[in-house]
Amino acid sequence: GKALPDAEMRAGLRDAFDFCEAFNEFVFGAGGFRPFGQLRGFKGRGEALSKETTRWVLRGMGIPHKAPGE
Repeated sequence: GKALPDAEMRAGLRDAFDFCEAFNEFVFGAGGFRPFGQLRGFKGRGEALSKETTRWVLRGMGIPHKAPGE
C-alpha cells in the first residue's frame, strides 16, 4: 500500500462499482443471474456495529473520520 490522494481513491472505488454493474449485466444476459445482486448495499443478518466501533473500523481501513459539520 502506497498513499493515494482522495481523488484517486474515489476514482478507484467508482471504477470498481462501474465494473460490478457492467459485469452484472453481462452475466445476467449470458446466464440469467446477477453475481453482485442489486448493488444496493448489504447488512446481513448480524447486528449493526455501534457508531464508535464503526469509526474504529474505518480508521483501521485508513478512512479518516469527519465529525458532523466538518
